[in-house]
Amino acid sequence: MALKSTLDLGVADAIHHHGGAATLTQIVATAKLHPSKISWLRRLMRVLTISSVFGTEHSADAKAVYTLTSASRLLVGLANMVPIMNMLLHPILVSPFSDLGAWFQQELLDPDLFKLKPSNTF
Repeated sequence: MALKSTLDLGVADAIHHHGGAATLTQIVATAKLHPSKISWLRRLMRVLTISSVFGTEHSADAKAVYTLTSASRLLVGLANMVPIMNMLLHPILVSPFSDLGAWFQQELLDPDLFKLKPSNTF
């Protein structure tokens, strides 16, 4: 969901707009986020840097500068993968997996995990 949030907010585009490296303040300004959310964005970016979606460096004044990695470079430019990622992260596809633990614990005649959730169609 962290990746979905950054796709929706355009964080990779904001970093790309600043030449591939940007501080939180620059990301907030470019992505038009409310300045009061900067501490929450910092937490979100920490999750994504730990999982190598974005990189991080430190500037001379010890501020974190977020950079694009080979993974996040796929989210910018004309031939980006954002539409495909949005489809793969769509709630209809993702929500059945939230009940995976219950699926393993129940004896079901039908082995289809997707039938545990109410039916949705694209």
